[in-house]
Amino acid sequence: MSAMAEPAVSLAHAPAGTPAVRTDDAKPRRIAKDARLTVVVERDAAGLARHLRAWEELATEALEPNVFYEPWMLLPALQHLRGGAELAFVLVYAQDPASADQPVLCGFFPFERQTHYKNLPFSALRLWKHVHCFLCSPLIRGETAQACFQAVFDWAASDPRGAILIEFGGISGDGPLWESFVEFLEERRDPILTLECTTRALLRPRADAKAYLDEALSTKKRRTLRQQENALGRQGALDYTLLAGDGDVVGWIDEFLRLEASGWKGHEGTALSCHPAQKQFFADALKEAFRRGRLMMLALTLNGRPIAQLCNFLCRNGSFAFKVAFDEAYARFSPGVLLELANIEEVHRHAWIRWMDSCSSPGPALTKQIWLDRRIIQTILATSGRSPGPFLISVLPFMQWTFHKLETVFRRRSA
Repeated sequence: MSAMAEPAVSLAHAPAGTPAVRTDDAKPRRIAKDARLTVVVERDAAGLARHLRAWEELATEALEPNVFYEPWMLLPALQHLRGGAELAFVLVYAQDPASADQPVLCGFFPFERQTHYKNLPFSALRLWKHVHCFLCSPLIRGETAQACFQAVFDWAASDPRGAILIEFGGISGDGPLWESFVEFLEERRDPILTLECTTRALLRPRADAKAYLDEALSTKKRRTLRQQENALGRQGALDYTLLAGDGDVVGWIDEFLRLEASGWKGHEGTALSCHPAQKQFFADALKEAFRRGRLMMLALTLNGRPIAQLCNFLCRNGSFAFKVAFDEAYARFSPGVLLELANIEEVHRHAWIRWMDSCSSPGPALTKQIWLDRRIIQTILATSGRSPGPFLISVLPFMQWTFHKLETVFRRRSA
């Protein structure tokens, strides 16, 4: 089927291209109710290597999946995108007092330390969000969620290198993880501050791709896209292709980087190829995702040459849309939109994919025009319990407003 769900061009498939991810619901290991929780803090890749097996297991059983905090994604980011950030990886383990088994990793919180928060001289921890991280929800086992949060806050309040404030930024603002977090905050009774609350597009499949596109697009819009697709097809041989499990992932990566660099991102210096560290992170992450069967890449080709590409990362019951690029020389044919429709069709071919997160920035986006559902992303500021944390949370909005007004006055006087 074509991207318009009509018999025009076909999306190529290869049996080896079937994603090799767990398609069943995760079955978390049971943790004893009286298990003792301990906190371990690591500061670099060498330290994290000691927890790799437990970290991998936690990622597959977490209350909510987050590929950006899984080892295969975070370790390349740590190598290439850390910069000067002071990081503290907080791992929460549970030990059953009645068992001699190894402790079970129940929580993984990658924090960045800050000596100043929003220009204020107060220490803070914030979930690490590098330039290509689009979700910061920590990895937590469901039955220990509130206990994990408590352990992290206790550590931040008592450890000499802890912090007064803790910012949970860019976390999922709905779903079971959010519910557990809110219940924990309610029981603490300390003041909190919502710094940001946004929505971004979420794709939840319908009965089939045709039903989805019929609901998402007007008759007029579908007609326009069919006309653009037909006009593009008159330029040469048009095809939609999928990276197979035995395909040339390096070649696909190189083509993606070429496409992105050829457009406005390349001209403005924001393309991945313009930054060697970001380019290497992208290549390393995609190659490792491909090796694990966690990468889905689609392309729209003209005469065998890609004019649009996108890549998604797969998890146990869903997917994260990571990057998209297209050749702007064909912009009048909307190749990016056509490929996005093919992406919707491809998602509907895998019954185990129950959702796809667009990972789009706040504000208008193509996916918000085409995808029917939304997910909430929130940023919450809380206090670890150290003084004067509760006071700061209470007065921070007024202090920010005051600083903003003072800056405005100074700018006017200096103009």
